[in-house]
Amino acid sequence: MNKYVEETAGAKRQYLNLLKVDKLIRSGSYPSSKELSQQTELSQRQVMRILKSLKEEYNAPIHYDRERKG
Repeated sequence: MNKYVEETAGAKRQYLNLLKVDKLIRSGSYPSSKELSQQTELSQRQVMRILKSLKEEYNAPIHYDRERKG
């Protein structure tokens, strides 16, 4: 594969992972990063990067709810 195809495939994979995390958050179940990791089959570090991206780049109103633990 050439470099462009590899970069495009990587960007698509990152976007799809972001959509998976977003969908789970929007479900209203208050998932923790550990639960998001398990449900998306991503590492917790990857999930944390996605959450950071959603907050900083997309201004998503994501916050931790201590009572719901997620």
